[in-house]
Amino acid sequence: MCDDIYNKRPLMPLKSVAGRVKSTRPKAGRYGERFMNYIFLLFMIIPFNANSCIIMPEQSELSEKYGFSYEVSPSEFDSYSNEINIIAPLVYKGEKFDLGVFSVFLDGRLVSKSVHSIINEGGVPEFFGYVSSDKGFTYRVSFLYGEGRCKKYEFFARESTLQP
Repeated sequence: MCDDIYNKRPLMPLKSVAGRVKSTRPKAGRYGERFMNYIFLLFMIIPFNANSCIIMPEQSELSEKYGFSYEVSPSEFDSYSNEINIIAPLVYKGEKFDLGVFSVFLDGRLVSKSVHSIINEGGVPEFFGYVSSDKGFTYRVSFLYGEGRCKKYEFFARESTLQP
């Protein structure tokens, strides 16, 4: 016989244990029930922890002593923007250049972000970008060195760094 015509589950015999009636149906136990309640959260947390870098890259402002050369000049095409040109070393302390990040801010809020990894005909990384010269616009250019997801070195330049 079945106790539920929809689930077609067979009846389980009941037995008495110390005056209590108990089912013989197997149970997952308290640990298993708790685990199943939180399994969704577990699967949500693992990817975030697995993709994070515990050690941040060593950060320095870029300068000529590290092998960077840079130039900021008014744009040839537009009188309202500045042209930024930075040439970086291909290798720093045994770590190869991987990528660069160019961020533009307006009154402290991020309005644009792009990633670049251009190697010029001379075989060295080069960044070339434009930013508005209007009041309130600032920028930051970062060069990351290392392999894999976690980089070892980050060199950055802000608007104040790149003034000639």
